[in-house]
Amino acid sequence: MRNRNLRSRIMIGALGLVAIGAAMFGGGTAHAAAPVEAPADGRYCVVVIDKLKPGEADSKVLAKKCAATPAARAALAAPLEGTLLMTWYVDAYYGGGNTEIRSYGGPCDREGYGISDVNDGWGPWGWNDTISSFKTWNNCHDVTAYENINYGGSAWGYNGNVDYVGDWANDKISSFLIRSW
Repeated sequence: MRNRNLRSRIMIGALGLVAIGAAMFGGGTAHAAAPVEAPADGRYCVVVIDKLKPGEADSKVLAKKCAATPAARAALAAPLEGTLLMTWYVDAYYGGGNTEIRSYGGPCDREGYGISDVNDGWGPWGWNDTISSFKTWNNCHDVTAYENINYGGSAWGYNGNVDYVGDWANDKISSFLIRSW
């Protein structure tokens, strides 16, 4: 009798642990997964800009489309085409929402592209003081990021892809100049 009570307690304890594990890790009863809601503000954008002309300091926005997911953005970007110049990321190590910067003017050259205000026309929510990392494409290796719009305030120079802009520039970038070497 004593062994039977001990076995019953062990079985009840084991079943309790299985129930706790199922509750914690989703095992056991199958439930429909709650739909993941995409952000309403479209944190995945593609922006097409024009090439700088001699004497100009700012590339104009020619087209802009945003979506709630990277896959939806890819579908929007296809008809816009253009040469990929840069990708901005909200988080370090290329994470979070991001915007692709493209141009019909081709890859970077010594004149390059100027983005005097990352908040103006770059998405429905703007990029001012939110950039933590970026990637460069198509010869756009020489990057100068500025603390203020119109290339003002502190300036930080980078070469190529940057997985973290540094504590000094994180969430402080307001304008960019991008060129080839």
